[in-house]
Amino acid sequence: MDAMLPDAAELQKQKLASQAKDLQNQEQRANADPALAARLDAYKQEQRSVGGAAIAEVGKAQPETAKTQPREEEEKRAPNQNVEPIRNASVRYAQALGMHYNILDPYASLGRAAMAEYAGFRSDRENLDRQIAQAANPEVRRALELRKDIEKADYVALTSDRIARQSYVITGNKGPNSEFDKFTKQAEYNRQHATELRQQWRELTQPEQQRSQTANTQTAQAAPQPAKTGPNSYAELKDRAAELQKNQQQQQRPRPRGPRM
Repeated sequence: MDAMLPDAAELQKQKLASQAKDLQNQEQRANADPALAARLDAYKQEQRSVGGAAIAEVGKAQPETAKTQPREEEEKRAPNQNVEPIRNASVRYAQALGMHYNILDPYASLGRAAMAEYAGFRSDRENLDRQIAQAANPEVRRALELRKDIEKADYVALTSDRIARQSYVITGNKGPNSEFDKFTKQAEYNRQHATELRQQWRELTQPEQQRSQTANTQTAQAAPQPAKTGPNSYAELKDRAAELQKNQQQQQRPRPRGPRM
């Protein structure tokens, strides 16, 4: 798998849009498939919570601060004023989700959020392309090129997390060679690639003493990881889906009749 394929990000966007339609179609089959119904119900409940939180955060954000959310500390402290911090891929998606998620139309609104996320990603890349073209300092130009590659790897990693997760919801399959397996590996590959590029970025933009300090902090070493909960989580749906399915089966059992009066 190559993190730097020219159309990698475009393919991720297309896959997310396709999955949104697949999730809608699966709703029509849910009545005949209790396991599928349980996975969909668990996923929808989670998305209501995630989408509501994202909407609340977007509502609180000020226009000038909406684009600058928490980042790794070493990126905030980049000494070269010509090098901007690396854009946080998780924040980009959370903002898109907050703008587009609709509890009454969950799957289609997830598709729209994915489109908005990709549009933001493309806008960021076009801005970086302009900065790279205008950079006279070779070190600044190289730092911008590294940032561009890092942000692409981050985007592919985090969208792969979501694609893998939604693949499980749709198919119930986490086995070898499944889409869940394929995109989980793709996420891990790109996350590792982003971590390696970040090290190069730090060496170029930070003084030796500061690099030594951040090297001792584990959170400063790696690219963003999938959260335990939230839009990019790997939180297991299996247990929750099984619980919902059990409850549905109990509700469907005929109740014993009482004694005749």
